[in-house]
Amino acid sequence: MHTIKAILGALSIGVLLLCVFVPGHNALTISVTTQDAYVVEASSRPFWKKPWDWASHKASDIYYKIEDSAAQAMPLPSWENIESYASGLLMAMDNDLNDAVSKLPIKDSVQSFRTTFHELQYSASDMKVHFEYLTTNGLTWEDISNDIAEALQAVLKELKEAFPPPDHAPSHEHRQVVTRTTLEKVETAILDVARKHGMPADRVEALRISFDNAKPVIEKAVVITGDLIEQHPILFETLLFAGTAMLIPESWLLRPVLSMFGFGPYGPVKGTSAAWAQRTFYGAAVTKNSWFSALQRAGMKGTVPRKIIGGIGAGIGAGVGVLC
Repeated sequence: MHTIKAILGALSIGVLLLCVFVPGHNALTISVTTQDAYVVEASSRPFWKKPWDWASHKASDIYYKIEDSAAQAMPLPSWENIESYASGLLMAMDNDLNDAVSKLPIKDSVQSFRTTFHELQYSASDMKVHFEYLTTNGLTWEDISNDIAEALQAVLKELKEAFPPPDHAPSHEHRQVVTRTTLEKVETAILDVARKHGMPADRVEALRISFDNAKPVIEKAVVITGDLIEQHPILFETLLFAGTAMLIPESWLLRPVLSMFGFGPYGPVKGTSAAWAQRTFYGAAVTKNSWFSALQRAGMKGTVPRKIIGGIGAGIGAGVGVLC
């Protein structure tokens, strides 16, 4: 993995040198469309840009495939584990947050974090009313959740190509840009799943309105989490674990959707890495031993996978701020 990072780093330096020394290159600019979706544009492109884009996308694709293979080889707790110990996990994280509030000037921000994640549950409940139509055709909630997850996995691949993870903690503005772009694509994917299973047009439109109402809440959840982490990196894993526990009551929808923003142990589909989302939105990635450590605090018993047993006991935020 370190070798791959070194290669990609060398490629990045090469791009920088080309941008500096090759004439005729105009800087990329971020603009806002009428739909409030953010796109990257270039007013002119030198002759080498198209093949370079292709090569860099291929390199990123290889990197993430290696990361996903590592996620499969190094076991993580299942969502079933997290759901079984969600109340204990949330209690442990709440204790950590309360301790942080006693030491840091973050009382209002932490309260806003908690309130926003509770609002997310209500937003998901509102959308559930529309999806209930599909259960009358023989689909289970697990079927619906899995279909949404599969659709979002394809969206995630597009986003990885469009937004390579930054080499530093993202800013508030960058976090908003990527969050809004992601939400536009997530909405399209969810509506496509509904249509695929025969949801009538009027119900699809009602679902679209519900998701439009939920988008500001999801954006607020991601942005406030990222802003808190940007200001206090030690809270990184505590906030992600707490947010993950709070989405469990409506996990049929919030599990695949919020995994796009780094919540949970996996990407939308089990066995895929959550590292891209965590690095992109928060500037770090959760270590695998931390998930087991947190769940052990929540009351989970059993043997920790041998490959990571040495890391258990290091504490829930060990190493936060230096992960890459």
